Amino acid sequence: MTIEKGKEWGTPIAVPSHRVFVTSDRELANATSEEIISVVGGDVWRALGMPVATSESTTGMLLPLDALEVSVTAEGGTTTVLAASCVEIGRWRYVPLLQNRSRYVCISNAGLVGKRSIAPRAHPNDGKFEVMTLAGEMDVRQRRLSYKRSITGTHVPHPFIEIKQAVSIDIARQSSREILHIDHIHISQWDSISVAISPDHWNLFV
Repeated sequence: MTIEKGKEWGTPIAVPSHRVFVTSDRELANATSEEIISVVGGDVWRALGMPVATSESTTGMLLPLDALEVSVTAEGGTTTVLAASCVEIGRWRYVPLLQNRSRYVCISNAGLVGKRSIAPRAHPNDGKFEVMTLAGEMDVRQRRLSYKRSITGTHVPHPFIEIKQAVSIDIARQSSREILHIDHIHISQWDSISVAISPDHWNLFV
């Protein structure tokens, strides 16, 4: 059940007789909703406080986790995949050789993307995702500074950065140079994407 404000997240249970261990967000995204999963790497793992799987514990917590359902439309049609951590469009940092100063959009499930705290108030089981949009007008110096500050989540508030919550979103590609990553995996062919939340999709054991 999606977490409610003021309520504890998850249910105490005994250590499952069988569970699947995943080392990345992509592995987690490929797991089934019927499996009990222990994460030992990736953005979701960091958002959970980097729990350590041990054989000494006899009990733990079963945590429901939302998924991002991502539909990618390209010339060949539409493909739908799941994401555990994030969907990123464009680049945050300026790349001189590409001479790009375009938007950066990050749709985050758990709030953390790599070492960056994109959305400090995010929760991976609140039935919503966070959308951080960095405007293309932001200059190189501000991009570098905000990128550095995002490690501690202090890149906001900023006049060129917007963070909002949503349960679904549609985004069209603005140029051929605009790149797409799903759980840090580069997607080369795309014209538009649709992202929707899938509440309580996975069961994590920590």
